[in-house]
Amino acid sequence: RTTITLRFRSFDRYEDNNREAQKWRASIKHLVAGEPVQKFTYQPKDTRKMLIILNPKSGSGKAREMFQQRVAPVFAEAEIPYDLHITKKSNWAREFVRLRDVYLWRGIVLVGGDGIFFEVLNGLFEREDWQTAIDELPMGIIPCGSGNGLAKTVSFLYE
Repeated sequence: RTTITLRFRSFDRYEDNNREAQKWRASIKHLVAGEPVQKFTYQPKDTRKMLIILNPKSGSGKAREMFQQRVAPVFAEAEIPYDLHITKKSNWAREFVRLRDVYLWRGIVLVGGDGIFFEVLNGLFEREDWQTAIDELPMGIIPCGSGNGLAKTVSFLYE
């Protein structure tokens, strides 16, 4: 990871320099998101939270720890708000996405193995609006399973 430091000493007061730094930060975030910069104000187009579904049994029971140590800090640094839901039993994630208003979230991130992905995909396909849900909800996988066959297959396709 490369870190670039920008120093802001245009003003005499810390608050004024900090405000200028925040404008730059917002502009960079805008550009990274592929959005045009408008008068140095950052207003994300989609303010909905990300839905994260975590299977605590994945990876010999270490998925929750991995999420807290490695994934949550990335979301925090990127300022991506999220709702974290922990599966409670088999097919919990399937029922959750089948019955909930999934459009309250801007996307779904699955933390676990192949099973959690299978459950959520089946739950989405069981909805009456399955086609819209599949088209409009981006999905991501944070592999925390014991084998991670799906993640290995996907990464192999992009090598």
